[in-house]
Amino acid sequence: MGIRATRSNEVWHIDVTVIRLLNGTKLSLHGVVDNSSRRLLAWKLVKKLSPTTTCEVLAEAAKQLPQVQSPVTVLAQVEIVESNSAIEAWWRGLKKFWLYLNVLDTEFAVRRLVDFYVQQYNEVSPHSALNWRTPHEVSFGRAVDVPSLLEKSRRMAREARMAANRATTCETCRGSPASFTVLEEAA
Repeated sequence: MGIRATRSNEVWHIDVTVIRLLNGTKLSLHGVVDNSSRRLLAWKLVKKLSPTTTCEVLAEAAKQLPQVQSPVTVLAQVEIVESNSAIEAWWRGLKKFWLYLNVLDTEFAVRRLVDFYVQQYNEVSPHSALNWRTPHEVSFGRAVDVPSLLEKSRRMAREARMAANRATTCETCRGSPASFTVLEEAA
């Protein structure tokens, strides 16, 4: 079962994934994802896997913490029996929906593609699991009213559709009020 944080910067997931270039070269992509907001906090692409890079990525993510902050729990797959699914899902999305659709021929190309995806994922694309807010909005406590506004819009759209449907009658119903009554009673 996965871990669910109650606020941003309570639990972070860190992991490394391997990306292969067309020539067979392997690159290591390190990343840190916030459990609550699902925002990718920091990442680094390197040619060689190293624990030092993990420390650098964590230090970069920590720069974003507010001054007064309770301790952050950092999880890596080797330390937990639960799930590191937050970062694993992030890697899967990055690879399946973006990287593998592009030519991965150089480290520069991968870096550019990852940078674009991170920006779009964090700041532009709303997520259903976040009530249609972006990770950036959740992380910084913005757009809190989005779920209620969306619900209100859905309700108003449904009411408008129902009113339009009820106002429209077919030739069969216009000619025979009895058949309309029967249909209305059956509904």
